[in-house]
Amino acid sequence: MSSVEAAPASDITRRRERGRRSQAAYRRRQTEAADLLVKQNQDLKEGLRKILELLDGSESDQLREGLSDLAVIAGIQPATPPPAAIAGGDGDPRADSEDSIPWPGAGVEVSSPPSRLHCDIWLNPLQHTRVSLPPDDILPYLGQGSETLAGRIFWGIMHHAAKDASCSSYCHSANLLSKGIQHSAVMRQVRVAFIKSMIDARLEYKQTGSITPAHASAAEPDLGVLVHNRIVAEYRTKGENPAAWLSCIELEEAVRRICGQPAFRALEEAARGRGNLKLQSLFQRTICQLLEASVCFGDGPRWRIHVVSEVFGPCIVEALVAVQ
Repeated sequence: MSSVEAAPASDITRRRERGRRSQAAYRRRQTEAADLLVKQNQDLKEGLRKILELLDGSESDQLREGLSDLAVIAGIQPATPPPAAIAGGDGDPRADSEDSIPWPGAGVEVSSPPSRLHCDIWLNPLQHTRVSLPPDDILPYLGQGSETLAGRIFWGIMHHAAKDASCSSYCHSANLLSKGIQHSAVMRQVRVAFIKSMIDARLEYKQTGSITPAHASAAEPDLGVLVHNRIVAEYRTKGENPAAWLSCIELEEAVRRICGQPAFRALEEAARGRGNLKLQSLFQRTICQLLEASVCFGDGPRWRIHVVSEVFGPCIVEALVAVQ
């Protein structure tokens, strides 16, 4: 019996409650971000309005035209200047000058030309804010975990899926990703584009230590775990055993049991790009085959136990030969 199936009801309740709290916290963060956007937008408009009020007509043509255009885009009616500033009254030292320059807002229509994009200025304070916390599901594969056989399998799968690459000429990763979600009704509700975003977010974190806002929604810390829990619940409802599917770590353990420690070390070295060249080549081919045979459980790929012998068989044999 798997550890998931053996979990007491109280543990399951705690997990569900943790999931609800996480979702509530996510919605709260989204609301706070939206409020911040509104405030930033208002502050930006107010700042522009103050600048327009300070103009006295002595500015350059380019500056006045730029500010006037900016006011139109922002939906701000430029303040009407004092008559002296327009007509050259007694208080205007340029009153008698033929080169007197009108107020930048004078005569400007608020409505923009048909070719102009109608929109308010919207400063997004989150545009350059990167996510610094990794998704929980990649924690076992970071740091030293990335150098294990499981880590090499996990990141190899991620790289292949992200770059739309497969060693089989008849396979394309977009199709493989779509195929990989058919095993579960929960996963079929997730768009392939979002799964790609999840993959990109995880690769981005591994490479840079943070995640750009473009992939932030696909990188919530416990998102993968929550999806995994829903899939496990679905399998139980159908009377199927979710533990029949192996994670990268469980796949590593199965290979280790079959190989024995010396051959396993040789295989792990090949996975790191070192040692036996033939074994390195076989491992890279195996990564492609693993991608083709995988299904997605939200927190990473999974395989049936027969994959160990069918897909990893050549690698295991070569590793055993290499240590003879």
